[in-house]
Amino acid sequence: MTIAVLTALLSIALVAYFVKALTGFGPAIVFVSLGSLLASPKDIIIISVILDIAGGIYLFLLDRGFEHFKYLIALAVPAVAGTFLGVISLKIVPVDIFEAILAIIIFILGLWFLILFQSRSQISVSTDVPRLPDCKGLICAAIGGITGGLFGISGPPIIWYFGHRYSKQTVRKLLVPLFLIEACGRLALYFSFDLVQPQHIITAGFIVPALFVGLIAGNSMHVKISEKTFRQIIGFILIVVSIKMFFQS
Repeated sequence: MTIAVLTALLSIALVAYFVKALTGFGPAIVFVSLGSLLASPKDIIIISVILDIAGGIYLFLLDRGFEHFKYLIALAVPAVAGTFLGVISLKIVPVDIFEAILAIIIFILGLWFLILFQSRSQISVSTDVPRLPDCKGLICAAIGGITGGLFGISGPPIIWYFGHRYSKQTVRKLLVPLFLIEACGRLALYFSFDLVQPQHIITAGFIVPALFVGLIAGNSMHVKISEKTFRQIIGFILIVVSIKMFFQS
């Protein structure tokens, strides 16, 4: 990679991980989408996973995410099962049509967060997480796994489930370890298929300082924004994801 490309990736990573610290999710939307315009998408995806792990560990320790370990493991089981089902479904489901339908559903959810879910009385600010998720949570995790297996996008169902139940701090505290586990699993697979090269690790190391600047700035903003603004940001990101999916389908 040239110096110009690396410099551009620094700026993109700063924005991407500002979003990550602000909401608990979303860096791939920024880093992979924009980074792939500058370098090989495969290289950008691998670098992104390494950065996700570095950023995820920082936020996990900051939020003390181990507090809800049993709850998260219970969600991970249907998510993993859903992922396998999604991968298998690639052979039998008309993916383009299904992706367009899913994009419309995500767009509606985004509008719901952005416009309809605004008054303080409508917003749950609960910080109390049960020992185990309810059936709705398990279903959302399974659906997220299926969509992740089909399209590589697993976040929206579980983001919706957390986003309308818990406070912004709790949402991030739950999302960060889930996506950290996912990133570690993906990196392990990449290593097993010899896809990770030394230049990926070196490039990620070069970008890490910008990542931490973004995380620190995003965390500062996360503390300051209201519950209403937090959910409006979630809505905006979901709408961006849905538009991207729709035009890819």
